[in-house]
Amino acid sequence: MAIPKELLLENKDMINFDQPLNEIMRTFLRTEFLYKQLLFHQNNLSDFSVRAAISSIIEIISIINRSGLKNDLIKQFDKQEDILLSYKKQSGVDLDRIEKIFIEISSAKEELLALDSDLPSKIYDSEFLHAIKHRSNIPGGTCIFDLPNFAYWVNQPKEELLSGLEEWIKEIKPICESIIHILWLIRNSNITNNEIAKNGMFLHELSKDNKIIMITISINKNSNFYPEISAGKHRFSVRFLEWISIYDHTSQVKNDVNFHLSLCQ
Repeated sequence: MAIPKELLLENKDMINFDQPLNEIMRTFLRTEFLYKQLLFHQNNLSDFSVRAAISSIIEIISIINRSGLKNDLIKQFDKQEDILLSYKKQSGVDLDRIEKIFIEISSAKEELLALDSDLPSKIYDSEFLHAIKHRSNIPGGTCIFDLPNFAYWVNQPKEELLSGLEEWIKEIKPICESIIHILWLIRNSNITNNEIAKNGMFLHELSKDNKIIMITISINKNSNFYPEISAGKHRFSVRFLEWISIYDHTSQVKNDVNFHLSLCQ
């Protein structure tokens, strides 16, 4: 199943800073970041884009190698299906839209359930990728004199490069696109509030029985500041730091800051 384009679109006017509150969400967000990076480089088959795509695949494999990830995703899909079913009982909701999302979730979950294992066998059996992974731990370790076979391969016709990449991407696609689906649902099923950080500082207490798994801070791309988030189970703080340049030391914003806050469950 091809992932809907809306799940990959970025807001052109806002920057969203996601802060995970548990290890599962950290795994999801890192995988999402790498998979989007992989898809970008897949569409630009220059020498260095192919190298970057391979690096993304290797990093994704290192992350999804964690046991139980498939079961974690299935639990999340079940949770989101329950949420959608509860929406159907509410008045004034777009039932056609909910049904469409429900079908997408069910399809993604079926692909996930069809996997024999979390681990992609063709990637693990590839001596070619193993050699690249081994050399990637060394700065500049995939240089032409270190891996001449890699240098030869990235200079092959685009059709051959694309075929190889697609074969490996197909192996990690069910896991990665399930994560994309889950994160999209989590981000879009919560209310976003307008908040003010007094003198650049915002503190928020969470109830003891809260089910928050991710905090998202959104600011306008034209802002000259960015958030530094520190979060625990029952409280979190956001400190807004002024951006000057890559050479200057940052300091806390002294004025009040308007921002959007989403507490995702």
